[in-house]
Amino acid sequence: KLVGSEGRVIAFEPEEENFHFLLKNIEANGYSNVQAIPSAVSDTSGMAHIYLSAGNSGDHRIHYRGTDRTQKEIRQISLDDFFKPSERVDFIKMDIQGAEYVALKGMKRVLADNPDIIIVSEFWPEGLRASGHSPESFLESLQSQGFSLAYIDEKQGVVTKTSSQALLNL
Repeated sequence: KLVGSEGRVIAFEPEEENFHFLLKNIEANGYSNVQAIPSAVSDTSGMAHIYLSAGNSGDHRIHYRGTDRTQKEIRQISLDDFFKPSERVDFIKMDIQGAEYVALKGMKRVLADNPDIIIVSEFWPEGLRASGHSPESFLESLQSQGFSLAYIDEKQGVVTKTSSQALLNL
């Protein structure tokens, strides 16, 4: 609804059952401007593996070092490969269980082509580390591309500008 009749939303979901629920949600809400893509977002395009959480369908991951999860082959895509050069992108929301750093690496052209883009991202240091990347590197990458950092306090309903150090100390 926020993008209006001329806007569009593209939702990426790599896991088959979650993708099915996404399609049902789009249909149930009568959205004609939402495109669902059965793929993970990463730094490269091609085939990959997803590691499934048995108890939480929102905690499937494309990076996992443990042995207690079932893995499935999935498609992954970089946003630089998905969007045409100079295609307008206004907003990106990422909550991808520690894969935010690799997704950011795969959207450098998209970010350069869209200097006013806004990114809202989950910041989960443990998940970033589990995917082989430091939380500091993720924040540095955002800032080096011209983004400022803010903290969304869901309980208070406020957004506050912050620093990487403050986020790392949460």
